[in-house]
Amino acid sequence: MKGRRYRTDNRDAIVNWFVTHEGEAISVAALKARLEAEGRGMSIATLYRNLALLSDDGWLTRTGDAVLGSDVYVYRKGPDGFMLHCLGCGKMESHHCSQAEALWRHIAESHHFLIDRQQVIIRGYCRECQDKHRSQTTTF
Repeated sequence: MKGRRYRTDNRDAIVNWFVTHEGEAISVAALKARLEAEGRGMSIATLYRNLALLSDDGWLTRTGDAVLGSDVYVYRKGPDGFMLHCLGCGKMESHHCSQAEALWRHIAESHHFLIDRQQVIIRGYCRECQDKHRSQTTTF
């Protein structure tokens, strides 16, 4: 994490939930309910504050979910890389790829645009969902 933040039981419970449920994007309300079901109730303000800190530190990605109509959070495997978000099943995965790094460099050098790597989300269809949505995907 950036800087030296105090570790708290609530923050540890949130981090542990995301690590255990890697790839699952979840809204604040749903996360609150899940944590309460596990005996880790906390106020909504505490939850938002910790989610904001973890997002700022690059350990969570926050993005809008058109189906839910609200923001969702998902665990990242570190502050760099990018996320792949399946439009079929909703699964999100954190990835690192040297080819992507070359693209970010190209965009910075040739197009004078600096990519915020904590915000890169590529949407498409995972292997399991591709057949259902084949007509909507472009094959390279």
